[in-house]
Amino acid sequence: VDNSMNYLSSLADIPSTTLEALKATAKVPEQLNNPLVYKTNAYSGNTLFFDYKDQGDYNVAFTRISAFQDTAPGQVLPWDEVTKDATGSNLKIETVAAFFNAMKNNVTTETLSAGENKLREFLLEIGVLFIDDTTNDYTADRRFYLVGTFNEDNRWRDFTIDHEFSHTRFYFDNAYNEQLSQIWDALPSNFQYQLASMLHEVSAGAYCLDIDIQACEDVIMDEVFAYALRSKDQSSS
Repeated sequence: VDNSMNYLSSLADIPSTTLEALKATAKVPEQLNNPLVYKTNAYSGNTLFFDYKDQGDYNVAFTRISAFQDTAPGQVLPWDEVTKDATGSNLKIETVAAFFNAMKNNVTTETLSAGENKLREFLLEIGVLFIDDTTNDYTADRRFYLVGTFNEDNRWRDFTIDHEFSHTRFYFDNAYNEQLSQIWDALPSNFQYQLASMLHEVSAGAYCLDIDIQACEDVIMDEVFAYALRSKDQSSS
């Protein structure tokens, strides 16, 4: 199915903006326009930024899909097992499709939240996700990335936007990815393990539950460099 025209026309009304403009956004989204959605200029516009009103709204849409991607890959966690204190997250479109397929195919007794369902309907409407005519599964015909955070009472907002968009570069920019891989591979294995252990501890176990570097090296490497390459005017423990 060729959704290119649908995609282009549907995204026409989504504000296109720069990262600096996103961080400078002071407006708190009204409930009827929650979240505000932006199409960023980077990587041919194949990144959408979802700016939710508050952490609760962000959580019900993004955190369980994020857990499906990073914390417990391929598993739909019950809500009481999902970490709800993150200030933002990033989602690959293939992860989002796999999550909605898992829910559709009844591999879990869990059901979609209102936020997850709203996200699903929106991505279908703008042609980023579509349903395959043969398999009836959710799928995507291009690489795509979603970044989400929230506005109210988020003192880490600027840091979070910088951090999550560094993941976007890791996803799209093969040369950048290769450069970081070379740096990572040059590190002693015991130091790699120390970094993985620190990441595991500060994230309350949100990444690589068994600290298995071989099994989730890309996740660890991506996160380590996303923290290391944060804006110089930001500080974090």
